[in-house]
Amino acid sequence: METEGFAANRQKEFIYNLVVSQGDITPYGSASFINYIRWYGIARDALLQWRNVGFDDSLKTVIETRVLYCNIQYKREAMLQDEIIIKVNASNIKSDSFDLLFTLIRRDNALLVSLGKQSISFRNIKTSKLVKLPEKLAKDTLKIIEVDEESMLFSY
Repeated sequence: METEGFAANRQKEFIYNLVVSQGDITPYGSASFINYIRWYGIARDALLQWRNVGFDDSLKTVIETRVLYCNIQYKREAMLQDEIIIKVNASNIKSDSFDLLFTLIRRDNALLVSLGKQSISFRNIKTSKLVKLPEKLAKDTLKIIEVDEESMLFSY
């Protein structure tokens, strides 16, 4: 028998795990700000591995990933040996660009470390023209982790 009530749908995201290493921290013991940008890049590249993106083999050597916009909100410091979970969602998917939303949290206590947003496109380095997103990327990679940014708990 079906009952009326509130139902929550599980939000899907791409997840990347990392551990804050000695090379990530400042002399004060916390991760330097530039590492947050680097961590976003590592998670983005893990999501967009070339073999999964869907570009023709002939284009793989001339396509580069462009970050058109990057915003970072630093919430609390990441310390040496912290285990960090990076959750990545897609939003604003267009024919030639999309946004990635990053949420960094500590694994042990689920404290929010950082929020970030990047607008991504692909460019042919020989012609300097933007390249349309491969259907495989949009359908099989981005659509399954897409969220409506307006309904998010945090403002990226």
